[in-house]
Formats: sequence, structure tokens, C-alpha cells
Amino acid sequence: MGRTPSLSGRVSHRLKGWKAAAVILMAAAFALPSATAFAQAAHSQSITTRTQVTDGMQLSNPWDMDFGVVLVQGAGTIVMTPAADTTCTVTGQLIHNGTCVASQFDATGAFLRRIRIRKPAQNRIVLTGPGADMIVSNVVIGGETGILRLTQNGRSRNIRYLVINPDGTFTFKMGGTLTVAADQAPGLYTGQFEVNLDYD
Repeated sequence: MGRTPSLSGRVSHRLKGWKAAAVILMAAAFALPSATAFAQAAHSQSITTRTQVTDGMQLSNPWDMDFGVVLVQGAGTIVMTPAADTTCTVTGQLIHNGTCVASQFDATGAFLRRIRIRKPAQNRIVLTGPGADMIVSNVVIGGETGILRLTQNGRSRNIRYLVINPDGTFTFKMGGTLTVAADQAPGLYTGQFEVNLDYD
């Protein structure tokens, strides 16, 4: 007779646990909205996605930048202004000889598309040769044909344009300011720079 209460006690304990679980599940079931309520609350909307595929731009460099020949009698600069007729202005104690040639770029893009021309990093070009490096600073763009300048600040690294030539072809030139030290060693100085052209 002593064993029966012990057994019923275990069963009773399990039933209590089951009832507690059932109550919790019932409360959770009442708290959640039905699937029908979710369906009634959902909304949908059509979204339009567009893209335009255009040909990539082509860029060539028929003329390199050339400051000509310089006789150094002291420090000075040569300021190359790129234009249809590129000019060089000498300051300081330099004697300049030869033709100044701005770097020219010929490109083909898409009519009425905005483009961005990115000038060299830090807006400068480093020239190396037999002596100390020389710097071409304040790199500028000029002599544009077939494009309309949209950026007013010419000193910015990124210059924005609109292609206005119906066949998409355009040209631009680059120049800058060459600084020559008073004790610059004689010889040939050359450098390379990168120009990026992208649709804006």
C-alpha cells in the first residue's frame, strides 16, 4: 500500500508539467495572428529597373608633353598653357628654346553623355633624369574640342564635361608648371602620368 502513493505522485507531477506546457502553448496560440491576418496585411508593388548599355570610350595620346630646351642661369619656372596654340611663359633666370607642346588626348564617347577626366595624382608629374627630380605642378586641361566643361574649378583633380560633338569624338590637352632649380644638372628629364576618362 505504500508504493501506490509514490507512483501516483510521479504521474501527478508529470500531468502538472504537461498542463503547464499546454497552457503556455495555448497562450502563445492566442497571441499570434492567424495566417489569414498576415495575408491581409501584406502589400506588393512592382518596381521598374533600367540600365543603358553604351560602348566604352576610346582614348589615345598622339602628342606627348614637351617643354623644349631650357638653359639654366638660375631658378625659374616654365608655365605651359594648353590651348589650340599652346604657349609657354618663362619666369626667373631660364632661357627657353624650342616649341612647347601640350600633351594631347583624342577620345570617342557617346553624344550628350557626361564624362569625367581625372588628372594625375596630386595634380603633378615627376620628371626624372641625371639630376634631382623636377616637378610639373598645377596640371591643367585646355584646348578642348567636342566637349563642354561643366566643372568651374579647373584646379580640381576631376573635371566634368558634356560630350557635344554628335559623332562623340572630342579632344583635350594638358599642360602645367615646370619648376627648375638653380643647380639643375643638365640632361634629358622624362616622366609618365596617368589620365582616367570615365562616364560620370
